[in-house]
Amino acid sequence: MKTTLVLFQTVLLTLLVGISSTPLTLSAPQSEEEEFDHYWSYLEMSDVLKRWCTEHGDIAKLVSIGRTYEGRELWAVKISDYPELEDDGGLEEEPDVLIMGAHHGNEWISYMVPLYLIHFLLHNYGSPGVNGTVATYLVDHREIWFVPMVNPDGVEYSRQTDRGWRKNREPNYLSQRGPSGEFEPDLVPFSYGTDLNRNYPWHWGELGGSDPYLSRSPTYPGPPDNKDDDGDALIPLDLWDKKTPLGPEDGVDEDPVDGIDNDGDGMVDEDPNGGFSTRETRAIRDLVEANSFTLSLSYHSYSELVIYPWGWTEEPTEDDLTFRKLAEYIAQPMGYRAIQGYDLYQTDGDSDDWLYGVHHVFAFTVELARSYRPPEEEIESISAVNLGGFIRAVSYAHNPYQIHLNMSIESRMVEDRVKVILKVENDRYPIPLPENPFVLHWVEGNARGEVPMVADGTYYAAEIPWGGGEVTLWIDGKDLEGNPLIYPLVGEDGGGIAVVEPSSISAWPEVHFTLSTVVAMLLILGTVWGGFTISLRHAVRMEREKSQM
Repeated sequence: MKTTLVLFQTVLLTLLVGISSTPLTLSAPQSEEEEFDHYWSYLEMSDVLKRWCTEHGDIAKLVSIGRTYEGRELWAVKISDYPELEDDGGLEEEPDVLIMGAHHGNEWISYMVPLYLIHFLLHNYGSPGVNGTVATYLVDHREIWFVPMVNPDGVEYSRQTDRGWRKNREPNYLSQRGPSGEFEPDLVPFSYGTDLNRNYPWHWGELGGSDPYLSRSPTYPGPPDNKDDDGDALIPLDLWDKKTPLGPEDGVDEDPVDGIDNDGDGMVDEDPNGGFSTRETRAIRDLVEANSFTLSLSYHSYSELVIYPWGWTEEPTEDDLTFRKLAEYIAQPMGYRAIQGYDLYQTDGDSDDWLYGVHHVFAFTVELARSYRPPEEEIESISAVNLGGFIRAVSYAHNPYQIHLNMSIESRMVEDRVKVILKVENDRYPIPLPENPFVLHWVEGNARGEVPMVADGTYYAAEIPWGGGEVTLWIDGKDLEGNPLIYPLVGEDGGGIAVVEPSSISAWPEVHFTLSTVVAMLLILGTVWGGFTISLRHAVRMEREKSQM
């Protein structure tokens, strides 16, 4: 007897595979403050975030990670099933994800999209249906940090005074030292603002522009670092006093943040030549150093692109293939295009390059929409389109390299047992896999167990007992470097699927099946890693009836 179980696909999967699919629908806003029909002010955002995190305190925590020059709190929201705990106290470490918006003051849509994503997770967690299943999985299996408005001073100045304003609002002076040699700025600033997305110290300032006389530029990266950071009595070139180093005794830019031991002292990047001169980027630095982020999305506008490192050079990263595959995967449901940052234009000191270069975070920039500030009536539709890309990205936070493994599953009856076959198409996974890397977990009523999956030709297979009830399955494993492998993922076949009884299958949209003898339950996320549920009872009964005909 042989029964094949077909994977049923719902609206969620339709969303995640094509741009023509219907976007996931948010639950109805609870008040006018939550309507995404206008661009929120900083104060409006602050009030709503405080209320959301009070109403959903079991899964959300609001934290100030610093203050801006003008005194505004830099709000961060942590969303997880136990937000007060790191890695929620469970047996497995949960992947950390960083979502940022509004590095630039004039890019208003770039903070509305992260706010929409926060709303989606909080207001759908624990709810029935596809939205609830997806939100619950992401909250229960990830620690997601949102900093929706990295540059609130710049945003408010753009809203109230100059719509094209890009930088923060910290003043720049022509001199940093008075006659005593101590900091003694001029009474009147020469200019205002630093481009926050040029103020991260990875190959910082290599394109120039850090001279204080150039600080009026919209892409001013901030002043150079004239401190002896490593204590060797050498300092970088002093642009403030126009000193030109003639040799080591006059100061050299000896070991900037570039991943190279430039001065040959056995240490790397210990004497930065600039970057982190602003309160905002230092706050992001401290947040990153306090967590173990594996993936980041930074929202900007505009261009409808998903951008990956490097931006400072045309050379690819060592993970270029993984970056390209993930960027294309994230971009596809949104109808966006994936490119390396340098191919758009060369940058230095941007957040993606720093996150990947220093912390090995798979960092992406999403350039939203077709203008800096799309019409207000488009805010919700643009946000909904980007929901699919967000779900796809966060699904791979446990191990971005898994994008190279195309997994699918088949199940069939073997006498009174269920044989589960895992197909794995390895498209250049960069880390060796053990001979048998996968373990199959199963739950049926009060019975549960796990069994290794053994290589069977080009597949992996395992058999589990069946007592005639509903069986929940999920698969996990590790590569030879200990990176986790999980199936299914939310956004993949079987991810985010709710339980449906056989009698109600026909009521589900986008359900596909082939033979009359093939009846299966929908896949559901497991209780640990997420997983999927199958029901065999109806299939076996139909096989028996068929054999008696």
